[in-house]
Amino acid sequence: MKKERHSFLYKKIFLKLLYFYLRFLFGKRIKGKGGIEKMGWKIIDRLREKKWFVFLFSILLLALNVGCDKKSSGGEGISNKEISNEEISKSEKCPVWYKDADGDGYTDGTTKVSCTKPSDEYVSSATIGDCNDNDPNINPGKAEICDGKDNNCNNQIDEGVLLLVFYKDVDGDGYTDGTMQIGCTAPAGYVLSAKPGDCNDNDPNINPGKAEICDGKDNNCNNQIDEGVLLVFYKDSDKDGYTDGATKVSCSKPSDEYVSSATAGDCNDNDPTINPGKTEICDNKDNNCNGQIDEGNVCGSAFAKTIGGIFDNFAHSIIRSSDGGYVVVGETPWFGAGGTDFYVVKLDSSGNVQWTKTIGGGNYDKAYSITQSSDGGYVVAGETSSFGAGYADFYVVKLDANGNVIWTKTIGGGDWDFAYSIIQSSDGGYVVAGSTSSFGADGLDFYVVKMDANGNVCFSQNITNYSVSSNVGSFSSVSKVAISQSPRVKSISPTVSYGGSVSDICASSPAPHFICSGSQDCAFGSAVATNGEKEDVKSYGCSVGSVLSRFFIPASVLIVYGWLRKKRKKKKGGI
Repeated sequence: MKKERHSFLYKKIFLKLLYFYLRFLFGKRIKGKGGIEKMGWKIIDRLREKKWFVFLFSILLLALNVGCDKKSSGGEGISNKEISNEEISKSEKCPVWYKDADGDGYTDGTTKVSCTKPSDEYVSSATIGDCNDNDPNINPGKAEICDGKDNNCNNQIDEGVLLLVFYKDVDGDGYTDGTMQIGCTAPAGYVLSAKPGDCNDNDPNINPGKAEICDGKDNNCNNQIDEGVLLVFYKDSDKDGYTDGATKVSCSKPSDEYVSSATAGDCNDNDPTINPGKTEICDNKDNNCNGQIDEGNVCGSAFAKTIGGIFDNFAHSIIRSSDGGYVVVGETPWFGAGGTDFYVVKLDSSGNVQWTKTIGGGNYDKAYSITQSSDGGYVVAGETSSFGAGYADFYVVKLDANGNVIWTKTIGGGDWDFAYSIIQSSDGGYVVAGSTSSFGADGLDFYVVKMDANGNVCFSQNITNYSVSSNVGSFSSVSKVAISQSPRVKSISPTVSYGGSVSDICASSPAPHFICSGSQDCAFGSAVATNGEKEDVKSYGCSVGSVLSRFFIPASVLIVYGWLRKKRKKKKGGI
């Protein structure tokens, strides 16, 4: 209805202007109903000859059709006849309303003409110029303040007010890395005041005011890490208080091998009995790390010693003990329980007997090998026909340092089994090697047994199908047992040197000599068995029948060296 009234007013104004214009032009006033139309036809008649017809006819059509019988965007058009003089008078008297949404007395210029208040946002009077009609604190009457807004609507922000500098301090330690922002209020992570020089603004424990500590960080921001606080640790693997000079610089102990303090000069950091503080003893070692071995006549003068009773007493093996003395093992028919017994004799470095021990039963018991164990005691291996399952069994005896028996073990089958060599393995157990006719092929086979530290059998293995010539068949011994850490290989690593010249290796009688190199087969003669299979015997300058054999046991990769004799036939209890 409002739009219709406005259209009618505009048409009325236009017609009046056109009326006065035509009256001025023709000098006559046309009155009465439809006067404008009549005047239009007269204009056409008068101007027909003067060819003003087109121009004036256009003016007349425009005047007659303004707002008449036309659809508008807001509704239907209204003709002159549909509006009364009372309605026209009412429309001309409706006031203008001004939008003031925030109620601050200022408007952004939006108006509405209405006889009634359009809505609460509109007021009858407001000052023009509001640049944000939703904020009562923003209008031309406000003073500019520092808040990032155009408070006074002059198209400038924060002009004429004091801006502040803020420093980044994310970790809140009072130090900044130099990043700044200018504004009225502090952004998140920024402060009004902070000291420069922070090299890590995310860690409050790192800034120029901190003391350096040993943590792998530059705590004081001087571009150095752990300066002045690193510790030196000394390697002392054997825990004897001495180091070989190896050090590590670290904030914390690198490993159990390292200590914070140790005396220099250890010449063997894997043996606690060797360091500059030790007294030299007769053990073929440089105990005091002075570059000499067994100096000062610690091994005593040369001596010869006979030990035993009547009849035949045999010594089969001797070792040097850790105290510089010696331990001899063999057999005796004079002492013990009967037949022959194990005979163990402990000597000091001068050959004086410290103690003796016989071990056995009523038949024949013979000790062939001894080794000193890591606990200071000894382990003896040999054969027994007094105990066990067959004519002869492996016989292994564990002694303490004073010769007292801790445990004994028999191993074997119903025939002949002889233990000729024993060593202690890296796991604290023992490996025994010898010969067997209880297991394997016809005749004597190599026989290897792995035991734990308490004498329990972990596994056993016999090795068969090898050739033994007649000229070495009269001998029976296993000279050495070793354990390789690389399974199922045909070379020995590290290098084993057990012997000397070619003549030693190729001797027709067995001598305790053997040479192998780490990446080769035996230097002279070998028979190699891997995974239970045997290769052909290889001879490198040795005469036929004098071949030293090397065998590999896949289960633990034992390397066994030795010579085997022909199977002997005797009854249990015989000689």
